[in-house]
Amino acid sequence: MAFTPKLLSGCTQGKPIKVTSTTTGGANTVHTAVAGTSNIDFIDVYATNNSASSVDISLGWGGVTVDETLGPVSIAANAGPVKIADKFPLQNGLVLSAWASVADDILLTGRVTGYTT
Repeated sequence: MAFTPKLLSGCTQGKPIKVTSTTTGGANTVHTAVAGTSNIDFIDVYATNNSASSVDISLGWGGVTVDETLGPVSIAANAGPVKIADKFPLQNGLVLSAWASVADDILLTGRVTGYTT
């Protein structure tokens, strides 16, 4: 058993992910979980709002139906980083996605701790 730190797979070299989508259909990929069911990714996500108004952010945790969605969470104007997911598990190649009430105002950062058996 080992824990390994990883970057969110949807980012480039650890840079923030700009949420450009306002719908589930065009949701931005934040992270694609490890393949299979014997290993698990534990994911932390932080949101920063660069807007002068509050913005709602939603995360699709392996899907985008109501029972697979976290949020919406309102991020106050010019706030962040605000933790919106704390070591939530995901595996089997499922995708963590994001969309917001306003495009281009939310930046997501985070980290993944991979658990291997």
